[in-house]
Amino acid sequence: MRTQLKIGRCMVIVEWFMAVASGFVDFVTGIFPPWEPPGWFLTFDDTINTAADRLEPLGAWFDFTVANVVLGALVATWIICLVVKLILRGISHVPGAGGAG
Repeated sequence: MRTQLKIGRCMVIVEWFMAVASGFVDFVTGIFPPWEPPGWFLTFDDTINTAADRLEPLGAWFDFTVANVVLGALVATWIICLVVKLILRGISHVPGAGGAG
């Protein structure tokens, strides 16, 4: 016979796992010395702006508005597919709803 977990008790277990995980992350980050990110990483937005400025004259031959819409639709489709897959995976863990539990 399966035991039923109460919501409060389950949350205490989840909080314990989260505390253990955060302690592990603190331990791993404590092993390494502190560091500063490299300069090229901090000025990466300047690189993107420079590339955008250099591509701007091509607007006469290439419609960047259409490219932005297509790229946005593509990313939105990937996100929607990912969310649907995550929901289906979550439902598959529920006994009686297609999963073994």
